[in-house]
Amino acid sequence: PPESFAGVRLFVQQARRLRRDFQPETADWPAIARICQLVDGLPLGIEMAATAIRRHACPDIAAHLAENLGFLSHFARNMPPRHRNLRAVFDYSWQLLTDAERAAVAPLTIFRGPMSRESARQVAQTSPDMLAALVDKSLLSLAENDHFTMHALVRQFAAETLAATPDLAQSARQRPGRYSAPFRQPQAPHF
Repeated sequence: PPESFAGVRLFVQQARRLRRDFQPETADWPAIARICQLVDGLPLGIEMAATAIRRHACPDIAAHLAENLGFLSHFARNMPPRHRNLRAVFDYSWQLLTDAERAAVAPLTIFRGPMSRESARQVAQTSPDMLAALVDKSLLSLAENDHFTMHALVRQFAAETLAATPDLAQSARQRPGRYSAPFRQPQAPHF
């Protein structure tokens, strides 16, 4: 059952804090699961989505969220400014990175799935220690077979930052051949 998933339980718990009478109906469960999927299980994203329950039904929240993650920022007024939307959270975290960490993480946005340690090191043109630092800061995660993954939302925000930062984009275009092709055709940000 959907309510057995931690993200779904978190959404329901947060929704009940805001609307004590909230009781998910049969049609709500797939929408709640979709909401959790759209924010990639990110607890802050789930909590922010649950705040919309005051004005929207679960299927409507999922539909709006699928169109624009920025939808969440309208409902998080009681949170600190840096937590009011996912972009603010990312921007705040991005500013805490060193220049070297920013330069290492942005090029890794070309990977849509797991990346080997060696391919990540080559594309980021960095050391194993820097990759470990990116894991420590939750920008990368360790996956099976000594591979890394990047959370989809982190990848989206880092890609937007790469596109908006000419010096990082130029550097990325000069990466090793087989990995650099995606940088040659700039893509529009999803936001």
